[in-house]
Amino acid sequence: MLFVPGNETSDSYSQVRAVISRTTAPKVLEISPDLNSRYFPWINPIPNSFQSLDPAKNDPRFLRAASIGIEELSKFLTYEGITHLLVAKTGQERNRIFYRWGVGPSVDISLVEPFFREVAEVYGEYPATLFEVEHVGLDGFCSECQGVKLEWKGLREAAIDTSRYGYVDGSEFVWILGQDQPSIRLISNINSDVRYQVTFEIIAAYGDNAPPQILKFQTEKGAQFEKIVGGIRKMVSVELEVGNELEIQAVLPCMVPAIAKLEPGNQDTRQLCFGISSIKVEEIS
Repeated sequence: MLFVPGNETSDSYSQVRAVISRTTAPKVLEISPDLNSRYFPWINPIPNSFQSLDPAKNDPRFLRAASIGIEELSKFLTYEGITHLLVAKTGQERNRIFYRWGVGPSVDISLVEPFFREVAEVYGEYPATLFEVEHVGLDGFCSECQGVKLEWKGLREAAIDTSRYGYVDGSEFVWILGQDQPSIRLISNINSDVRYQVTFEIIAAYGDNAPPQILKFQTEKGAQFEKIVGGIRKMVSVELEVGNELEIQAVLPCMVPAIAKLEPGNQDTRQLCFGISSIKVEEIS
């Protein structure tokens, strides 16, 4: 049963508290928007039985699970004893968790049954939706996996820090400019010899008629070259260990939309080399 607050009360969290009060050993995880990690009020309207791990975006373990997919997220929440998710409503689908890549991997997941069930809705100044977590079996779940953070060099800060600068090129991708010399390291809270597969979703600059581009992915173990063409997103996977550096370079000349005139009326004078749409990081067994 879904609860929504009535017009007779200004306390929009009353129904959330009602659901939580009927839960044995409740443990709620707040999911703030990608662009506002301090979305929820610091004076929490949930009673003392409420236990929050907010912000989820700062927890590499949560980001790891959510980035992999809904089943892995469900297993992580079960392992942590999370009973509910309180997801901020920001105009996008209310059951969607979206974090564009930055200091962590990309997350784009919809909370759907049978793993999650919407049980209450909050209106007012801090609208949100409460989801009940359906606990599942933990077969195949890696409880020791801590996740990683992404440490960037040579890439402008505005392209990385969404909480501070927003989406400089929109939520779907970030353009890598001619001035950028991006490199990335994986940072972990624990010392380990785990190897990771880092998968980039790459787009060519600019649009369906974009000229081909060659990208060089350089690690200490050698170079990997990938060709990208207009209109087709390409998935590129590179193996990387924690602390090792991966450099990404455009081999061919980058393009300026205002000069190339591939799109009528586009007066963008930036030198666009390629775009990164998403980044996923998974352990290699």
